[in-house]
Amino acid sequence: MKCIKRISKVCLGVLLALTLSISGLVQGADSRVEAAVLNSSYVAIRPYMKYGNYGSNGYESSDYWSCAGWVSRVLYTAGLGGKLGGYIPNFGDYAVASASGLEKFMRSDNHFTCVAYYNDDYGPNAANKLLSQIESGNIKAGDIIIYYGYGARIDNSGTREHASIILPDKFNGRTSNNNHYGEDRWGRQYIGHPTVAHSLNYQYGVEFYTPIDGHLYVDDATGYAVYRIKEGNILEGVEKPKLSNATKNTGEVKKATYNGVKAWRYVKNGKVDPSYTGFAPNQYGIWYLNNGRVDFSANGVFKGYVDGELAWWYVEGGKVTFKDTVAKNQYGWWYVNDGKVDFSFTGFEYNKYGLWYINSGKVNFGANGVYKGYVDGELAWWYVKNGEVTYTDTVAKNQYGWWAVTDGKVDFSVNGFAQNQYGWFVIEGGKVNFGVNGYRYGYVNGKYGIYKVKNGQVIK
Repeated sequence: MKCIKRISKVCLGVLLALTLSISGLVQGADSRVEAAVLNSSYVAIRPYMKYGNYGSNGYESSDYWSCAGWVSRVLYTAGLGGKLGGYIPNFGDYAVASASGLEKFMRSDNHFTCVAYYNDDYGPNAANKLLSQIESGNIKAGDIIIYYGYGARIDNSGTREHASIILPDKFNGRTSNNNHYGEDRWGRQYIGHPTVAHSLNYQYGVEFYTPIDGHLYVDDATGYAVYRIKEGNILEGVEKPKLSNATKNTGEVKKATYNGVKAWRYVKNGKVDPSYTGFAPNQYGIWYLNNGRVDFSANGVFKGYVDGELAWWYVEGGKVTFKDTVAKNQYGWWYVNDGKVDFSFTGFEYNKYGLWYINSGKVNFGANGVYKGYVDGELAWWYVKNGEVTYTDTVAKNQYGWWAVTDGKVDFSVNGFAQNQYGWFVIEGGKVNFGVNGYRYGYVNGKYGIYKVKNGQVIK
């Protein structure tokens, strides 16, 4: 698998794509192509395709994620999140850091099916074929593409070039902006084409958008196979409307009188049930009830069944609210993803009180130091104090050393001195060098001079 070369080939792809656009060699694939239609595979896995550090259990090959490692992690975390009907993919015996290993897994696992295959060893032909299959509806959003290299076939172990997941979005002429390149423009002929999400060997699972057919047109790949999570097998019942009555009970919320008091109550089979505590819907939403009555004072995280799913749900003013936030209950503060506590999440999330470091779904108020993750779409090392990202200048530590922090973020460009509550330290490339002894020039307390240093720290 040649994922490493993707880093340099993105820019090459841009140049080649522009050349092809000018020369007119690329034919038959224009802005009229419609984006891939949705299937429930996409609905199930999309929440797990976001940016961020996916944690030590992701199937990465090293400090850098391969494309196949990223796809595998998306499937794995979706399974852990209960989105695959109880199925959790086990990639343990496969080299999922490579596209070849990922394809071998999907071919051998009966939860997947191959819906398309093509390789004639000429990329532009394969690109046109791929687009036509999307137009026909044979290939859909949520499907997984394995790009084939020269000479590869579905029945051999030849080169697999890349792996990605199809999105329903149309390509707007730019890549995703979270790829450590900035936004690179591709050739105009790709605008309006379907898009894929993948990782191009950047650290910690970057979700990266490009045209679905880009790798084929620039001859990075000459063919493809497309795999789909089998509908009706592991995804049965995934797509349920949020206002259905499938809530483990058959009751609903209605205005009703009980003991002479009219209120919004839990009604089942035409009768008020004053003993019910949990969730129930009506035409206005899904509500949290306490002793048979909607509790409009309820705010935070509560456990119960919503649309048949037992989970911890976020409630505002008595109503289940499907948003991303950090909310509390008697057990702690929790990361809420689309209204539900996500115990698989490690990273950063906002609420109205600040920006918090989350570990396995829960705010870690004991976290102090430097932690890596995404904040406002930026992957960096962030300074955390008592679980909260703190925008200050300091020197803070993690398991890899002590680091210069500028406005809450490790600044690898710092060379000189920086301070924390323990004093001033010698910084080289953003990191404290505890091996420095002797004298160093620099600024301390705004004054430039020569300072005596012992074990990396300025001494008087």
